[in-house]
Amino acid sequence: MTMKIENNTGKTGLLKLYIDENGSKIFVRGSKDYGCFTLKNLAEFIFQIDCNGASFTVSEQNCAGQSAQRENKIYKTYHHSFFEVEVVYAAEDDVFRKRMRFTAKKALRIRYAKTELCKCDAPLRRGGEGQPILINEMAFMGIEFPASVNRITNDTILLEQSPFIDLAEGETFEFYPIVYGIGNSKSIEADFIDYIRKNRAETQRGLKIYGDWAAHDELSDSEPLDEAMALRLLRSLNNAKEKYNVSFDTYLMDAFWYEEKQPYTAFKKNTWPNGIQPFLVSLEKSGMDLGLWFDVNMEKLELNGYTKRQEGDYKLCLADPKVSDALFDGIEQQMRECRLTSIKLDFAYFECENKEHTYHSALKTESKEPAVRNFLHGIERLKKINPNLLILAYNGFTTDLKYLAYVDEKLCKYTVSPWWLFYLNYIYCGDPRPSEVPTRNLSNSIIYYTDAMIAQFVKSLIPFEGIDDHGTMIGKTGTIYNLKTEGFYDSWIMNISRGGQKLHLYGETDYLTEQHWKFIRDSREMFDFTCRPDNITTQILGVPNMERPYGYSNSNGYEGYITLVNCCNMEKIVSVSLEEWKFADNLEWEKIYAGDQMISGEKTIFAKSCTAVLPANSVTVYRWKYRMTEKQWEGVSLLCSGFEEKMTIPADADSVTFCFYQENGLPLRTHKGIPDGFEVQFQNATAELICKEFIWSGISWAKYQVTPDSTDEIFILLKNRTEINVTVKWQVGLKGVSKNLEKSI
Repeated sequence: MTMKIENNTGKTGLLKLYIDENGSKIFVRGSKDYGCFTLKNLAEFIFQIDCNGASFTVSEQNCAGQSAQRENKIYKTYHHSFFEVEVVYAAEDDVFRKRMRFTAKKALRIRYAKTELCKCDAPLRRGGEGQPILINEMAFMGIEFPASVNRITNDTILLEQSPFIDLAEGETFEFYPIVYGIGNSKSIEADFIDYIRKNRAETQRGLKIYGDWAAHDELSDSEPLDEAMALRLLRSLNNAKEKYNVSFDTYLMDAFWYEEKQPYTAFKKNTWPNGIQPFLVSLEKSGMDLGLWFDVNMEKLELNGYTKRQEGDYKLCLADPKVSDALFDGIEQQMRECRLTSIKLDFAYFECENKEHTYHSALKTESKEPAVRNFLHGIERLKKINPNLLILAYNGFTTDLKYLAYVDEKLCKYTVSPWWLFYLNYIYCGDPRPSEVPTRNLSNSIIYYTDAMIAQFVKSLIPFEGIDDHGTMIGKTGTIYNLKTEGFYDSWIMNISRGGQKLHLYGETDYLTEQHWKFIRDSREMFDFTCRPDNITTQILGVPNMERPYGYSNSNGYEGYITLVNCCNMEKIVSVSLEEWKFADNLEWEKIYAGDQMISGEKTIFAKSCTAVLPANSVTVYRWKYRMTEKQWEGVSLLCSGFEEKMTIPADADSVTFCFYQENGLPLRTHKGIPDGFEVQFQNATAELICKEFIWSGISWAKYQVTPDSTDEIFILLKNRTEINVTVKWQVGLKGVSKNLEKSI
């Protein structure tokens, strides 16, 4: 018997999943069952199990099974003498998910699990550790777990976990869900990133963090962090707030605040003789919260009595629950005692190839799962205490730690799993390091390295707002190569331009002059723009680390900022053209940053593209926006299925009317005027549909009464999420005046 579930909650319109009597899955779109793709079932699951002193491989073929459908969910239950498995397929948000619960009937160990084995009738690509499988340009799928392995061999899909978990009789284990997402744009990669954004750990936009690393650096310098240093740095921040209106939300205290030989239960006595409480009182008066640094494998604590990754190595094995419990017990204690609002987790080693450890695989990739699982359970513990806890994940969260050491364009693997962002707010893209591009100043080369790493993260499908670029670091310590404030201004602008929506200043604030603090203040307008919900960040022009200009665009489709980086040792001329400029014939472009200064440059009017002259090893920022013309008062547009278009209308608009037509030119009549699946979104204006009634005979147009929120132009976004191409004719009413101009797009 074939069973069906439907999903009509997202931007993709009506989706259906059919599962036939053989377990094959057929995904279709729309009421007419337009076929997308089929996953021919080879195995619902395959387990490698240890039980009664022997190892067994078991699939659903060895089980008695039954299926049922209830409330738009499909349930499958499989019975074996060792276990029972319940598989549930459901529509959740705008995706489908497969969830699987395993209940032991005898004491046993699950070593390995293939939670999906199938053949696909559409082209496959990508996959790998913590990466999704992309099905043509139609869909994505994979296990929602950063240490899973989603494999592709020709047309065969194999999704794997390595639990290495012991279950007593009656105990249950839930495998990480499998997601099936259907695309609705030109790029399935873009659809997957949107899905990650939607499920990402909730993160406040516009955070401003000060971190004291680089003011001290116990790894390469002798001056330690102590109470006197922290209070001095805090006084400097308070002075900047009072004099220059520059403030920070969080003081992030970095490494070596803790007493060694204890699992984060106390501050170091010889550097914090009065404990942390006096500093917390001063911090609270300044209006800032405290964040703390933690070494995930607790190597720097030099603990005894815990399972080590290797003998002679103080890094502990997180796959041992005793180790992970000690780590999160210590963090939880500091959260409660210090009222932490953020934590920085560093030096994470999840893999462990010690063959004496029987609670994880001896293979490098497969060994990670128990450690990552324990780690994520610990994160869930912390989130119960503070659901808004900000978690910065630094070194160790990439697929391999060596991927942060240098940029290798030949790497065939992807750098980091985007599924980390379900639990963590930011993932670090690497310490400040020189790139392979020689420069006059070391600070320039560091910028190029960071941008090359960001490109690797973007290739791994990490959204820009989930990438920690290490911010701007100043100081005379080894960690920042004794650069003091060299490159400060370019670094600060890049921290804004990369779209992380977080400002992060590290280091010795005594080096910052009045000019530096005023620059930070004056750059706030640009930073605020990048934090707007409608802003989209993209990398443009060339590839960083390739000795040719590159840059970033921050745009809402109607206005934005272009940051251009010339990593060459000679002047370069570049031509810039954005997708949103394709049909624009009246744009304004103004240089606002160059030569370490915020400036007010001459405005240039251009159409579709613009040229910029870039000095050697420079960072330059331009601000652009649409200029109003009469051509924007009426127009005609063809929107293909799945496409969208932006438009601008005058600020004194009184109303706007949309008329809809089929491809054959006939009016497209619907019961509400706007076709189902077609969206009209107004920005910086309130719009009310004049006719809200259900029109039983059908109507082909919709008229909105418009009330602008400001004196700026009104921006409108049209989205065609129907299954057909739609022609839209639109006309603006200007307080009783109607303009009769046409525009063909």
